[in-house]
Amino acid sequence: MANGLLDRVLLALMLAEILYTLVQFTGDRIDRMRLVEPFLVIGLIAAVRRILIITAESAGRFSLYNPEFLAFLSELALLSLMILSIAWAIRLVRR
Repeated sequence: MANGLLDRVLLALMLAEILYTLVQFTGDRIDRMRLVEPFLVIGLIAAVRRILIITAESAGRFSLYNPEFLAFLSELALLSLMILSIAWAIRLVRR
């Protein structure tokens, strides 16, 4: 019961933060770029965290011929591409 309530409160806080950022986007371009960078860093941290969780969960659990192992590999590949694209976006924002 408390776990579901905590999830809803955290979701409400995330939505409020996103709405606040969207309202702040009406400023000039430099301020907008400064607002985007923290979200990119958070996304980068979340993607790295998910990669660590996937590798910890699948360590020694699957054989190479298991179809679930291929699903883990594809998720790792997509997360790696996401990390590269977010890192590139951070570099562009900092210019």
